[in-house]
Amino acid sequence: MVNIRPCIWLTCIVALASFAVSAKDLVAYHVGDTAEDDITTPVALDVIDPTATAARQAAVAAAMPVIFRSYPQQASNVVTAAFLSAFDATRSNFLAALGEDFLQLTSNNDVTALPVFENFTAAFSHQSKFFPIPDDLAADWARGGTGLETQTRWLDALLRMMHRPIRPDALPVGVDLGETSRLVPVNNLNAVVTLASAERDGKLVTQGDLTTLSQARLLFHQEFPHNQQSLARALAAFLKPNCTVDANLTRQARDNAVRQLVVANHYDAGQLLVRRGEVIDAKIEAALDQLREKTTPGLLAQQVAAERELAEREQAAAQQARDDAQRGQAAAQQARDDAQREHAQAVEMREQVLNAQVQASNIRERNRWLVAALATVSAAALLGLWRLAVQRGRRGSLLPVPVAARHPQSMQAELAPHLVQVLKETVVQELAAQRRELLRAQEEAAVEIAAIVHRLDAMHAPMQERLRAYEARIQELEKELSALNEENRELLKLKIDMIRRQLEVERVHNRVKFPN
Repeated sequence: MVNIRPCIWLTCIVALASFAVSAKDLVAYHVGDTAEDDITTPVALDVIDPTATAARQAAVAAAMPVIFRSYPQQASNVVTAAFLSAFDATRSNFLAALGEDFLQLTSNNDVTALPVFENFTAAFSHQSKFFPIPDDLAADWARGGTGLETQTRWLDALLRMMHRPIRPDALPVGVDLGETSRLVPVNNLNAVVTLASAERDGKLVTQGDLTTLSQARLLFHQEFPHNQQSLARALAAFLKPNCTVDANLTRQARDNAVRQLVVANHYDAGQLLVRRGEVIDAKIEAALDQLREKTTPGLLAQQVAAERELAEREQAAAQQARDDAQRGQAAAQQARDDAQREHAQAVEMREQVLNAQVQASNIRERNRWLVAALATVSAAALLGLWRLAVQRGRRGSLLPVPVAARHPQSMQAELAPHLVQVLKETVVQELAAQRRELLRAQEEAAVEIAAIVHRLDAMHAPMQERLRAYEARIQELEKELSALNEENRELLKLKIDMIRRQLEVERVHNRVKFPN
């Protein structure tokens, strides 16, 4: 029989290659071009839409929380140290300037009562580079005090504000805040943080929970009265951000979220991609590019080779299924042969049991006859002894006088018990021997019967299970074999239909002329 499969494959390759030659011109378009004709895809396509994919990825990435490194304790320590240093420096500068301007006064004079002290305090506050000096603090310092109460009050106000999550006003380029953010606690800014540890240890907060540095300073101003706003602005300058964006981890988290996210458009074979006169956009260009790739002769040849390899694998699988079915049938036949042999053995064992029962019945019958025979012999022996005794009494006996003078009935009475005892012992011994033989035969028969029953029970269930398993496997393999044959037929039909459609396209566009 002639094998037509190579002819079919050759026809596929020639038809697809010829279509690729003509389709190359049809799909050679770029964004902004105008389609010169309707373009229909001969094969199914799944095309990624770059515009929709980018928009979808951007939306998903923007919804991912921005990762912040949070270090409130470290930032509070920095603010505290800076404020205390500035407070001490301002006090020293104030006392030095006070000593220069009021050098002629002795320590017993109270400089705060002088009219010029207020002017001195105002001038010093105007020139102070850290913060202005209120009158009450200037008077305390002038009298030799430390201003501890004022210092504590200002520092508490700063630390209360530092308890808020404060971020810088500006964010890194490409990082936009979403509805939530993730605060990852760290001991210092240089601590090593991985994406896994950030997701495990981080705390999600809303966008309203984060305060920018500018907002924090405005809120700090509200804690001071209107006449101390200059002081509030000076103290607010000590506030620092206590959380900063980790742009690297944020990008990693967003990349992981959108790495496999694409928006694809599906086109069935024969579906229209672009109409004549339609302007090519990015979506259509992506579909045409994929169509160009699929209709390239080299790729078509690879596809045909792949399909040929798939068909060969399916044939090998079908052959394997047939071999498995044959092996299953052979195994089932072997199981049937084993069952027949075991059945024959069971029949043979039943015959042995019946023989043992017949033998036991024969032994019981023989015992009955033996008892009857012994009874007859015993009676005959007694009768013979009795007659002998009578005859001796009549003729005269050679025995001694005392014995011969005895009456025959007395001799019979004396001999009878001994004779009965002898006969009884003989009968009992014979019966005991026969009983032992019978019990031994019964025990052997019982053991054989139990073994037969056990073997029959043990082999019946596994044999039935094996037979059912073999029959079920044979049915499955037959179904798989028929399904593979059906798939091969459907595949061949689809390929023939595709070749016919491609040949029809070629005839319409007059690119390649096939002989009629």
